[in-house]
Amino acid sequence: VIALVLVIGDRVIPLDVRIASKQGRIKLTKPVLAERMLLDWEAQWKQRRLSLCSVKLVADSWYPSKDLLALCRELEVEAITEGKASYSFTVDGEKVKAAELKKRPLTACWGESGAALRIRAYHPSFGEVVLVVFAQGTKRRYVMATGLHRRAHEVLRTYSQRAQIEAFWKRLKSILQIAKIRLPDPTAFRGALVCRVLTYLLVDELTRRLHRYPAFRKVTMEHTIQLCQRFSSILDWIEEHFHNVKIEKPNIVNYLKAI
Repeated sequence: VIALVLVIGDRVIPLDVRIASKQGRIKLTKPVLAERMLLDWEAQWKQRRLSLCSVKLVADSWYPSKDLLALCRELEVEAITEGKASYSFTVDGEKVKAAELKKRPLTACWGESGAALRIRAYHPSFGEVVLVVFAQGTKRRYVMATGLHRRAHEVLRTYSQRAQIEAFWKRLKSILQIAKIRLPDPTAFRGALVCRVLTYLLVDELTRRLHRYPAFRKVTMEHTIQLCQRFSSILDWIEEHFHNVKIEKPNIVNYLKAI
């Protein structure tokens, strides 16, 4: 399962959720699904006279591909993705492996408490990118950014939002148990999946409203789920209702219309 989410401040809003099937005649890779989701949402944003140029796409090392980064440039969406150590780049006319670039000394990074290394480089598939090498604990990592004018701290600040996205996935897996969905029909599976995402949004909103009261300022989504389950099992309710609703495209807007 992959999702396109919008991060605004401390809030993670899922816009689209799709199944990356590893079975069947047509196998869609994660980068291809990401392209389709971006195009679908770009069309919806255009209808509302909004521009994607202020949005930055953040993704892990599963997603870098020639077509996806080309689409981001076409839509004027800055892409910041983690790279792999096996990639090779051309830096100052010399071909260098990413594993070697990660060994270069880091310097104090303006605007950040840590150190980093900013490198302008070229990749035959990804085109011209900015590489930012940084330390995380005892390990060195690097990210690629299509925004060539961005400073290192701007890239790292944006990429740090991945922590919120990881928390979103953790909650879907641990609290709402998306990995335990066992439905043979793809339509039923999509229904159960989107129903869990709607539950995430409902619990997130309920938790935020509880924060208005001093006694509940430290309540987390996990606490809210536990509180709700004292009265009724949310997961049992999901299994019982709506999982057979048929929708043409498995996104939240169409699912809400269907139910």
